[in-house]
Amino acid sequence: MLCLDELSGDERLVADHCAQTSITIRDLSSGQTTTIRPPADVTGFSLVGSARFSPDLTRVAFALAKRDPDNEQGWVAVSDGLSGSSKLI
Repeated sequence: MLCLDELSGDERLVADHCAQTSITIRDLSSGQTTTIRPPADVTGFSLVGSARFSPDLTRVAFALAKRDPDNEQGWVAVSDGLSGSSKLI
């Protein structure tokens, strides 16, 4: 299973959804990782992914999915930074 979503343009940061319920940002130069949590007001999802960095590398947009082929639903969120919370958009 491939869970990497994006490598930043400067090749310093990687966004992944390997945890499936959050986005992890990995700094390839320092080895540090941070986690972006899904929006608190979104319930019923079971998978996150498709993360993309903003052009200035300060935020991340990502998708959330219910993961139910008979009753699928999706959301888009954007982080407040490279760690912590995010907002539904």
